[in-house]
Amino acid sequence: MFASAAGFKCQPTSHDFMVVKEKAAVHAGFSANARVVDYVYKNNKVHAYWDCTNSSGNPWVCIGSCRVDDESISGRWVYRGNLKG
Repeated sequence: MFASAAGFKCQPTSHDFMVVKEKAAVHAGFSANARVVDYVYKNNKVHAYWDCTNSSGNPWVCIGSCRVDDESISGRWVYRGNLKG
């Protein structure tokens, strides 16, 4: 498991999820305040590469262009509550 001083916890994963929200925002980081870079739509499948919990305790998954290390968190992040599977 990867963890940082910023209070978040991440681990690599390889898991498919189904989008359950009509239009779920894809963010540039794992926070609702992060810039929205795209959307995924209900009943579409996404593949998660990283599973993270941010400092607020909210679960997020990275579905593309993922980078998670001490210097940088980037990629295409979806709030786990918008997914099932």
